[in-house]
Amino acid sequence: VFTPSILTILGIILFLRLGYVVGNAGLGRALLMIALANTISILTTVSLSAIATNLKVKGGGDYYLISRTLGLEFGGAIGIVLFLAQSVSIAFYCIGFGEALADILPLSGRHLPQIIAAIAVAFLFVFAWLGADWATRFQYVVMAILGAALVSVFIGGAAKWDSGLVAGNWASPESGPAFWVLFAIFFPAVTGFTQGVSMSGDLKDPGKSLPRGTFIAVGLSAFVYIAVAFLFAGALPREVLSQDYASMKRVASIGFVIDAGVIAATLSSGMASFLGAPRILQSMARDRIFPFLLPFAHGAGATDNPRRGVLLSCGIALATVALGNLNLIAPVVSMFFLISYGLLNCATFYEARAASPSFRPRFRWFDGRLSLLGGLACLGAMLAINVAAGVVAIAVLFSIYQYLKRTAGPA
Repeated sequence: VFTPSILTILGIILFLRLGYVVGNAGLGRALLMIALANTISILTTVSLSAIATNLKVKGGGDYYLISRTLGLEFGGAIGIVLFLAQSVSIAFYCIGFGEALADILPLSGRHLPQIIAAIAVAFLFVFAWLGADWATRFQYVVMAILGAALVSVFIGGAAKWDSGLVAGNWASPESGPAFWVLFAIFFPAVTGFTQGVSMSGDLKDPGKSLPRGTFIAVGLSAFVYIAVAFLFAGALPREVLSQDYASMKRVASIGFVIDAGVIAATLSSGMASFLGAPRILQSMARDRIFPFLLPFAHGAGATDNPRRGVLLSCGIALATVALGNLNLIAPVVSMFFLISYGLLNCATFYEARAASPSFRPRFRWFDGRLSLLGGLACLGAMLAINVAAGVVAIAVLFSIYQYLKRTAGPA
């Protein structure tokens, strides 16, 4: 649980966009964004831990938790969002990989990052097709590279530290992107904490492993983001941070280690999404709530690998790569995940408020009011980022829920 979660959180936004956010928002507002985003992830983790310790978790991750808490109709509505969110995330991470590699290679071309991203999607597809065991081996190598990159950043940032730069970078610039525009770009940084949940069907003791691994990943990653934000503000002037996406290389003591870290982090994050999305789809198909999804219920081999879902996720990722712009895709990813987290929190609050005999979570830190706060925080962030998109998303989900309520048989 910890490994896929931490590798997804400490990924593309940390290496390619955190400096941009600090430069355009100022350190003070950047820390506020980090705090708000991590508050949402912590509150959602509390709800997730409550449900995970209340029932025997099987494959399907978030979808399974929600569908078994509020029913298949609610689960179906949110399951579609979760599947699309993680499938789009594959492209999001691969485009980041394409941007990083395009800066390293002695080649040029307007569409070079997209071409590299498409090749990366195909590369990750092979690992996802082979199954979770192969991907896990790949992720341990990535963990070592990521650790070396972070050590390089902390050493370089400490050597270049200038308290005068921190004071100059603290306040927001007079012009630049709005707070919520930058928040939408940053928020995908914290969405990786559910990647371990998506692998719930492969765990020996999900009720114990999910809360522990997820909270450790969220806590450690929050510390890293805050520390690196301070290092950016104390090592580089605003003009560099706000314009150079690869500013982390300027901070680090060894630049090429950062290149390796970017490549490893983006590929590992994409791999985690490639493993999670098909399993959500497979779980939905086996619940038979959407007839057109029935072919995706099939699993291959002893590990029940959802290869048909892997193919569909690959197709969605390749289509998304055509957009080719991280700043354009990031708000879409943010909206998808805010919807899913908001509904997860609302589902948990509903069960706690209803005092259902079947809802007896063993997670001792659970409080229904925290779930309500998490749901309201997600709703507020959605509407602040884009009122129209938030309202439309809620309306579409409600329509799907009503359709399933009318057509689905007894659970």
